[in-house]
Amino acid sequence: MKQTLIVLFILLLSHILPAQGFEANVQKDTSTNYKKSFLEMYFTLNNFYITDKDHFSNKKGSGFEFGMLYKWKLAKMFGVYVGLSLADNNFALKQDSTINFPTNTLYDEAKIELNGIRLTPGITFSPAKKCNPHKIGINLHPFIEYYWTRNLIVKNKINSTQPPYAKEFTTTFSKLSYINNFSYGISGEFTAYGVSIGVAYYLSDIVKPDFTKSHNWPQFPNIKIYAKYTISLE
Repeated sequence: MKQTLIVLFILLLSHILPAQGFEANVQKDTSTNYKKSFLEMYFTLNNFYITDKDHFSNKKGSGFEFGMLYKWKLAKMFGVYVGLSLADNNFALKQDSTINFPTNTLYDEAKIELNGIRLTPGITFSPAKKCNPHKIGINLHPFIEYYWTRNLIVKNKINSTQPPYAKEFTTTFSKLSYINNFSYGISGEFTAYGVSIGVAYYLSDIVKPDFTKSHNWPQFPNIKIYAKYTISLE
């Protein structure tokens, strides 16, 4: 996550410095006309905020999004938007002798992988003149996710002296019945020159509560921190 933030900080500087040099040579525009719609493409890297390190791990627990966003400007400092993206969420599960989730089998590595689609209608505020969403602004939105892939991926390492001399076996359990098909929540982000930092809060349970309780396992993390890079297509 630290490496991601460093890369995004460099991208932010590369956007700001050329933009400032260009604007210094442009006459001030006092007209009231401004672009009323924007089409954007974005890519997001995210990590769930882990507080229970006895059960979850940040290792291999990151995810990403790739999507499109369309914005309508209703006023100089206010607008609305709707986004649609492919979403990937991962939860790395700690493995030790006390583990009984999601089975009593002990693995070297285990993670829950959720792939699906994410819908994000929202509102945007910008103090920049003409409400330019590619400069500085704040975005707020609810979101809903649908998971068409709900997998448990486990790995066991072995020392084999016989063909095919495998060092690791990976097994995938799909269509997990204890994962909810839908989840939803709210999100807010600060954006500057195409680079955004945000926090998403899940209001719904990702794993069915009855299942976690029966396995004496805490509910999954519901706070996600993310960094987003946006490219204007217009």
